[in-house]
Amino acid sequence: MNLKNLSTLFLSASLFVFSSCKKDIVADESLTGEVVSSDATAANDVLETAAPVHTPRQIAINSNVSGYYETLPARYSLTTKKYPLIVFIHGIGELGTGLSRLNCCGLPYHINKKTFPAKFLVGGKYYSYIVVTPQFRVRPSAAQIQSVVDYAKGKYRVDAARVYVGGLSMGGGSTWDWSVVYGQNAAAIVPVCAGTKPTTTLAAGVAGKNLPIWSLNSSSDAAVPIQWGKDWISWIDARNTNYASKTKLTIWSGLSHNATWGKAWNPTTKVDGYNTYEWMLLYTRGTSTSGTTGSAAPAPAPLPNPTSPTSGNVAPVANAGSDVSVPKSWNYNPYVYATTSKDSDGWLTTFKWTKVSGPSTGTIVSPNASKTQLTGLSVGTYIFRVTVTDNNGGTDTDDVTVKITS
Repeated sequence: MNLKNLSTLFLSASLFVFSSCKKDIVADESLTGEVVSSDATAANDVLETAAPVHTPRQIAINSNVSGYYETLPARYSLTTKKYPLIVFIHGIGELGTGLSRLNCCGLPYHINKKTFPAKFLVGGKYYSYIVVTPQFRVRPSAAQIQSVVDYAKGKYRVDAARVYVGGLSMGGGSTWDWSVVYGQNAAAIVPVCAGTKPTTTLAAGVAGKNLPIWSLNSSSDAAVPIQWGKDWISWIDARNTNYASKTKLTIWSGLSHNATWGKAWNPTTKVDGYNTYEWMLLYTRGTSTSGTTGSAAPAPAPLPNPTSPTSGNVAPVANAGSDVSVPKSWNYNPYVYATTSKDSDGWLTTFKWTKVSGPSTGTIVSPNASKTQLTGLSVGTYIFRVTVTDNNGGTDTDDVTVKITS
């Protein structure tokens, strides 16, 4: 073989080897991509073990909120799932400014001290909470608390069926105040040694919201009369006997006002087998989308195929949410929700809000969204309608009444 032929043979062999190696590298890259995808899917099923992350946020949610503490599960940024929400309302001593003052008492105290569990086991599933603790400048109105709830649901991945509101002392009273008007927006409430004197009218307002309640009090509380706690529960139960089994009154003895709320919000305190955080998780309003067994990730559901043939379409079901009543003096722009609308044999493609009747003033901020705020409303009664459309063109409508009172 001459030198020219030998050189040609060597070059051909080198190209073959190089080409073969290059194919191996491509195969390895493909495999790596599959592993990353699998890890991302499984992230939602990894149980929390580290303490939640507690962060002060200097954000004025409304004119009466100087800022708030944001508490998120440690792995929140690694997941895509939704979580239960607690909006915690502080006592009178923490009014004003200085967010670190919120860590003195109740739920934020335990979060700050890292004695708040990373997860809770209820009904065979584990749950980790998002907690939002606003700092109010003065005692909040019901509408100002609701704006915090709305803000949290819009900013974080909140399981809308698991929204809970609770507080201590003034915050316990404010929990009652909020529940009279907006209790339909929570799965359960926990007012502790609550500083709002009940009336039969207020109790009727709460009773109409079909709301699980755990009220915790002490017969030795010198700040809040024990009769207030008793009257709240007994008057609510009398006006909603169907929900009486879901209300709970705990009365301790020998505990001061401060010691009562200290015990109530301590995760180690259990009554009838549950602490307050576990008890809340017993209840939902709507279909829950949170909680995990901690098992391996299930196989992903197939994506809907818009081009597949359909027949016998089942129409969607629109739900415009609960009616709203807001005093004009609160200067609050309410929200309306169609987020619980559903389609049993497909998926919803569009939402459209329109005004059916009412004063000429007012703006639907996001008319093509499932949730929208209403601004510029005048005193009077409005009716707003949502129209939902499914992937097969089926439609349904539902109306919600919004009253602005003088």
